[in-house]
Amino acid sequence: MKKRYLEDLFSTLEENLDWYLDFFQKVIEAQRVLGQREEKKEISEMIILRLCATWEYYTEKILICCFSMNTKKYADFYGIRLRKSINIGIAERLLLGTNYKDFKSVGDLRGFAKKYLEDKYNPFTNIVRSHRVEIDYLFILRNYLTHYSSFAKKQVAKYYNDVLKVRRWHEPGYFLIGHDGKLMIKFIHAMKSSVIGMRSIL
Repeated sequence: MKKRYLEDLFSTLEENLDWYLDFFQKVIEAQRVLGQREEKKEISEMIILRLCATWEYYTEKILICCFSMNTKKYADFYGIRLRKSINIGIAERLLLGTNYKDFKSVGDLRGFAKKYLEDKYNPFTNIVRSHRVEIDYLFILRNYLTHYSSFAKKQVAKYYNDVLKVRRWHEPGYFLIGHDGKLMIKFIHAMKSSVIGMRSIL
């Protein structure tokens, strides 16, 4: 039952990523309804927010499901007796408590999962470094678009300078729609490839 639920989580996440990829490409190609560059920039930035929220939602669900299937490492870590397989709701309360768990990066998520998940039940180890890096870059842009803080802007500027080799400031949406949307497409493909890697634990 839980294995089927886990498969459904992977499938639904992948379907959502495919939808955003298709939608973004329609935005890029639109000439009549969305003919203005500023309009495409705004929608592209909104897509980032939804895309990152979708990734966070499903990876948390995947983490909890995998933990519910095998609690041995968690029980050993805390020195407690616990059934090997537990209810998903109980698993969520044990693993995350009642507060929102904010993973700062894919590396942060992987580190948390490694601490509590048996290797056989840990899909996050299968996210390769190149994909982790791209997803983290996407979240740097998301963090800036969420609150426009000076710190977040500096992180984006550093990404522009170090990775894109661009020193002049531009709002993220302009980079996303440039070159036929190659940057956004690269981010989404990193997420899609990560899902394929995670699914290999099934």
